[in-house]
Parts: sequence; C-alpha cells; structure tokens
Amino acid sequence: MGENPKGKILVVKSIVPAMIPQISYSKGLICETGGYLTHIGIISREFGIPAVASARKASKKIKTGKKIKLKGTKGEIVIYD
Repeated sequence: MGENPKGKILVVKSIVPAMIPQISYSKGLICETGGYLTHIGIISREFGIPAVASARKASKKIKTGKKIKLKGTKGEIVIYD
C-alpha cells in the first residue's frame, strides 16, 4: 500500500488496525469486506468520511487514478470512464 495524499478515496480488500494512518488522510473509503457494524463502519464514522462496505471486486474494478464518486449514505459507487 503506497502513499495516499489527502483527498483520495482509499480502495482496499479489508481493513486492519495498521491502516489507520492511511485512512486518516483519505476523504473516503471503499472496502470489499465488512459491514457498517464492523471495523470499516466504526473507522469511517470516527474520521467523518463516507464509506462503502462489501463492495465486491472493488480493488479490481477501480484502478489507481480512476475518477469515482462515493455515496456512502446510499452505499453507491459511481465509476467515471
């Protein structure tokens, strides 16, 4: 996992406590596993950032630099071409 400048949406397969510094610099979080009562939900609420959990194959579908819109309250991800 490389650097994540402020303002980027972090896309991960799963969340572990060691990722907290990376998450703190993110403006959004997309995770392939978990739910809103698990680690991703708690972390996103603590940092006040939107998150989508259980986004299957997100790390394969969303490539670095791809423009996306994250709608955390609706659980939606919009990928722009």
